[in-house]
Amino acid sequence: MKNSHPTDYFVSSLAIENRYRGKGFFNNMFEEIKNQAREKGSKRITLAVWEQSKALQIYFKAGFEIVDIFDYAYNLFFDKLYFLEYNLFDINTKK
Repeated sequence: MKNSHPTDYFVSSLAIENRYRGKGFFNNMFEEIKNQAREKGSKRITLAVWEQSKALQIYFKAGFEIVDIFDYAYNLFFDKLYFLEYNLFDINTKK
């Protein structure tokens, strides 16, 4: 809770089946997520992803940044959990 804000647009789950990966579906889904977040008045999109997930690098490439790393998850799941944010603030419009 220390890393989240009431106005965040939290993505609880996002997955693409193996056979559809690499075909641009993530970009389409991410554009829709950004549109929905803006419609709700959110300033950022947040999500949690495992360090060993292939998705982590995809999120970095899309512009997500690390807010926090939950090291304690390693003892339970043998992996670290990353809390990421994508800032929707447009520097040019100040919105």
